[in-house]
Amino acid sequence: MSQETHSLCREFERDLARNVKTNPKAFWRYSNSKLKNKPRLGDLKNSERAVVQGDKEKADLLNKYFASVYTQENIENLPSLDTKYDGAPLSEMNITADTIIRRRKYFYLLSFADKTTAYMSRCGLNTLYASAK
Repeated sequence: MSQETHSLCREFERDLARNVKTNPKAFWRYSNSKLKNKPRLGDLKNSERAVVQGDKEKADLLNKYFASVYTQENIENLPSLDTKYDGAPLSEMNITADTIIRRRKYFYLLSFADKTTAYMSRCGLNTLYASAK
């Protein structure tokens, strides 16, 4: 499994390198995903044109801006929604140990597919990309 994953990674990276001129966005998305340090939010200026550098101050400044942009809705005049379900209300639910065990077995089988997807995503592969090959 690991050898297949590594070969898929190499093939994907070769395709990225081959298509860098025609699809630079995919190349930069992949290369930026491999960076250890993520880009941070730069310095901001407040209403007095002073530079704001601290994380808390930046958050407060952005909060103040977004609060001023969005409007407060009047919740007194909300429209009423029609009910979509016409059946009897759910009055009881029976969950037994047997039901849980059956469901766990089902999800355990699904986890093998999830592990394959995890290997592929760790390499930067899209599962649709791999299945199309």
